[in-house]
Amino acid sequence: MAFEARNERIKGTDIYLFGKDTESGIFTYSRPISSDEGKLASNGVNGLNVSENGVLYNMNTLRGIQANRKLMKETSGNVWFPTIKEGLLLHDARLLPSGELMDFGLALYDGENPDKFIAGKLMASAKQKGYDFPILASFKSLDLEQGGKRYGVTPIFVSQDGLITGEDAKDTLKKFSYVGNSGVHRLIRDRVGDWLAGWGDYLGDSGEGCRVGRVSAVGSAKNIAELAENEIRLKYDANNLANNLAIRKDIASLETKLADLQNQLTQNASKREAGFDSTIKLLA
Repeated sequence: MAFEARNERIKGTDIYLFGKDTESGIFTYSRPISSDEGKLASNGVNGLNVSENGVLYNMNTLRGIQANRKLMKETSGNVWFPTIKEGLLLHDARLLPSGELMDFGLALYDGENPDKFIAGKLMASAKQKGYDFPILASFKSLDLEQGGKRYGVTPIFVSQDGLITGEDAKDTLKKFSYVGNSGVHRLIRDRVGDWLAGWGDYLGDSGEGCRVGRVSAVGSAKNIAELAENEIRLKYDANNLANNLAIRKDIASLETKLADLQNQLTQNASKREAGFDSTIKLLA
């Protein structure tokens, strides 16, 4: 399979093209998560919530792994949470929100603390598979198995898709504001846009501001063109509505001012008439 990178945003939309399979013509791209996809991903994931527009909140590494597996299963692998590399491209394109913390997976440095039990199991698996360290694993690379005292579940490697290892991982970590040097850590983009994978970022940490609001997907040029057209139309309609509401507000304000002016003129006229009457009486 030959992949032709595009790495560009479709103008006027929140759709980002990563590239195209030159044999099939199928594109890999990213867009905001839909309401239905949010419900699919969150269903049965304890503690994970979904907003009306599909954005998932109270996210953490473990919930993200489970939710992504559910989403991929329900969509036959055609939709997934953005990988770490995809996330960095979306960051550069200014398509990731500020004020929210977004999860992307985990970073494994060695088999020590934090989370020594999980780090040790992942390290043993990585050595068996021949992976070089450090390892940055996207949700797409991971699944959960039962076991472990701290969380009751343990992440496991299930795919090289979304996995960054060795020198490539070291180069990627140079883009991060804070990294670790041992154990396993949550890998996130924080509320101000800094990328983190170090001490203090633990796999089970979560909060309402911890969210995933985008997905990556595959689709034909026709599918993506329809999505783009629909998004542009909705934005146009929303702008028109906002403009119409603003005009109506201005008209209402103007009508109020005109009514006040008319009232003032009426009062002034009454005062003038009263003055004329008084003057006539004095002159009579």
